[in-house]
Amino acid sequence: PCDYLREPHAPLADLGYRVVAFDQLGCGRSDKPQDRSLWTIERYVEEVETVRTALGLGQVHLLGHSWGGWLGIEYGITYPQHLKTLILENTCGDMPHLIGELNRLRGVLGSETVKMMLRHEAEGTLDHPEYQAAITLLSYRHVCRLDDWPAPVKRSLDDWNMDVYGAMQGPNEFLYVGNLKDWNRLADMHRITCPTLITVGMHDELPP
Repeated sequence: PCDYLREPHAPLADLGYRVVAFDQLGCGRSDKPQDRSLWTIERYVEEVETVRTALGLGQVHLLGHSWGGWLGIEYGITYPQHLKTLILENTCGDMPHLIGELNRLRGVLGSETVKMMLRHEAEGTLDHPEYQAAITLLSYRHVCRLDDWPAPVKRSLDDWNMDVYGAMQGPNEFLYVGNLKDWNRLADMHRITCPTLITVGMHDELPP
């Protein structure tokens, strides 16, 4: 859901920009079909292009955050002619590299905790309190470090569709086993021809 992005970027409208944020298929106020074949990055690229075309937009400034960054990279490679600029926030272009970084972050919790997490992942007991406690700690350190998460973020998380998330990414932010686990577009980055800004947080789980 795009609530957490719509509100902080809405002031851009006061500067004369048209700001478009939409709930993708499978989340928020959009339909939530059960067809797992729909949950591919290629289909979501075409969804972005459909929205751009339907609104009669020419070249656009495209911002992609987290998963949206992967989508932005894929869109920029597929439709470079439609981008004026590309902004990639808290994302990466190489999933195997990201998985290695996530394992490094997990390792900071200590060898016994890592063994415990691997055991629950192997046994499929991810709802066990000790596993959830480790994920909660990692989320506080590397997802959002605020004690009280902003209301737009809470609303978006409350409307999360775990079916899509699980199929494409995995069961949580620190275990990537979905259909994107081998995604890597570094070799094709040269096909993105517009000016591109990449931002990343100091404690970010998603290194560039």
